[in-house]
Amino acid sequence: MLDNEITIHIRNVYGEDKAYPVCEKAKLFTDIAGTKTLRPADLNYIQALGYKITVKQQRQEWRG
Repeated sequence: MLDNEITIHIRNVYGEDKAYPVCEKAKLFTDIAGTKTLRPADLNYIQALGYKITVKQQRQEWRG
């Protein structure tokens, strides 16, 4: 991972996509924002600071 890169994963919660932090830097940004997830505006600000945002794919399990 680069010094100016954060990793998040997207999860759909009740029809709304939420960005959850994966790495420590992303968790620091949620601490700054005072939230457990990063809002689209937060992600825009993070990119404006020069960070690359990587979305980690989450494995989905089939529940039959």
